[in-house]
Amino acid sequence: MASLWTLRLALEELPDLRGAADEMVLDQERCRSLADEFRRLGHPGLVVPSVAFLDDRDRFNVVIFGEVVGSGVSDVIEAPRLLAAITPA
Repeated sequence: MASLWTLRLALEELPDLRGAADEMVLDQERCRSLADEFRRLGHPGLVVPSVAFLDDRDRFNVVIFGEVVGSGVSDVIEAPRLLAAITPA
């Protein structure tokens, strides 16, 4: 079983990769390398384009690096609200 949640994040000035070229976004090795570099620099996360909606960069995902945020992850998540429980068909 899975669930879908809505929440607010108390993170500021995350690197925003929504302007990256499709070729880069779809290159798994390059994305992993870039994420590793941002982790090394101490960034708590990234704003990335949604691969499902590459034609609409206003639809995006926020990636949180749990190993950077550490035990403070609960401090950056505000107002969590369950939207739906998802059960397999």
